[in-house]
Amino acid sequence: MKGSESDNTMLSDGEKTGTGRGSWFGAVRRLTGARLGSLSRSSQLICLCSLLLIFGIWSIYFYQIQRDYDSAIEENSRDTMNLVKAFEEHVRSVIVNADGDIIIIKNACELSNGSDFLTTYFSLARHNFTQSVISVIDEQGGVVISTSQNTQYANFAHRDYFPFHRDNPGNTLHIGNPVAGTLTGLNVIPLTRRINKGDGSFGGVVFIGLRTDYFTEFYGVMDIGEDNLISVTNLNGIVLARQVRDNLASGQNVTAGELQRRARIQPNGTFIARSAVDGIERIRSYRLLDDYPLIVSVGISMDTALRYYVEQKRINILIALLSNLFIIGMAALLVVRTERNLRERNNYEREILYLANHDALTGLPTLRLVHDRLTMALGMARRHQRMFAVMFLDLDNFKAANDAFGHAAGDELLRHIAQVLTRAVRETDTVGRVGGDEFILIIGEIRTRHDAAVVAAKLIKAVNQPVLINGHSVTMGASIGIALYPADTEDSKGLIERADRAMYESKRMGKNRYSFIDAVM
Repeated sequence: MKGSESDNTMLSDGEKTGTGRGSWFGAVRRLTGARLGSLSRSSQLICLCSLLLIFGIWSIYFYQIQRDYDSAIEENSRDTMNLVKAFEEHVRSVIVNADGDIIIIKNACELSNGSDFLTTYFSLARHNFTQSVISVIDEQGGVVISTSQNTQYANFAHRDYFPFHRDNPGNTLHIGNPVAGTLTGLNVIPLTRRINKGDGSFGGVVFIGLRTDYFTEFYGVMDIGEDNLISVTNLNGIVLARQVRDNLASGQNVTAGELQRRARIQPNGTFIARSAVDGIERIRSYRLLDDYPLIVSVGISMDTALRYYVEQKRINILIALLSNLFIIGMAALLVVRTERNLRERNNYEREILYLANHDALTGLPTLRLVHDRLTMALGMARRHQRMFAVMFLDLDNFKAANDAFGHAAGDELLRHIAQVLTRAVRETDTVGRVGGDEFILIIGEIRTRHDAAVVAAKLIKAVNQPVLINGHSVTMGASIGIALYPADTEDSKGLIERADRAMYESKRMGKNRYSFIDAVM
């Protein structure tokens, strides 16, 4: 009988060694095209470890970028808080210096003999004073004296600071909302104090109008980058001065802003918010002045604050991606090598098993494999109550041909006979070589004794066909012994022994024929 394809077909050299052409690319295709479950356990472990390593790298990466982000925010928050403290001192210094001049003028106005001093003071101030304007306003709102010209028709009774001082007898510095100066047209922040007459009644106001850029001179000093801001805001939410880049502004109402909300809760702090004025997100630190109703703040844009972080993040992403590619490449290489080694080992084991069960000369099953198949045939026959035959075949006159034409020719003749016998039976039957010029066959699923005789006659006829060996036509004969299951015996050893004895009976009776064991018995 023909065995299965794997039994009767020798492995190619590439299949035996695993190093045939395309084997490496085949392993790659299996790695990339097959499911993970089709890989060996070793390769699966390599893939799992690689995935865990990649996961670990990305976990470390995300942890590190979060740390870098937090560090960048913390560092810039610390910087803005230090800057806002310095800015607070700058604003306080501007106000204190201006208020010092206001107090001097106020005191001179309240003295009966202060008119000469005022005349001299304002004369000098017109040439040297750096504030926008200094004025003394009487109880009717008219200008008594000023560093500005053309003041005779000006009246300031409508300004918010005027009724404030008129109705409040205290000696309080009033810092008003930014206004365009009536006398100068410049946007100024009014700082004023009340003048009292000798009887304590309202006698007017000392006015200094500070230009808004006096507060923001600090911007050029601190060099905190683009889109960063400094601002001075009063407690009513009115911006006294706000500078971003070269843009100086004042007068906006930011009562509903995050700065005002936080200042009402805590006198100083740091937060991150998007500006309602320009829509830029910033880290912003603020301080509420203890001695003046003002809030000073410094903001660093998130783009500036995170510039180094973003650059480092890109580098870290590149490193992570390169690490992943390296891991994937190494994993792929290891899997390819592992699969190739396993394939080579499996091929080697299959080849060893094949050689152990198949005759090296003819490729037919050996007696060991025949015994295994005979055991299977017995089991199937018992289960289904069927008959089968075991035939022992010995070539007639093989020794003479082997001696005449040489061992190489004899081997070629044996290979030819193996092919002839295999073609003469069904694929489900077994043809094996016992050794020398002896063969054994298992013919399954026969119904009668006559069926076995027909197969034996067919085998003899096939062997009798002339074959050309080394230029010589050679005709061989075959003596066959037949044992039937279950008629002759029901065990494998007995079937082989009886078929062997029947074969010798065929030899004795003249060769090139077949005999049944029951006839011998």
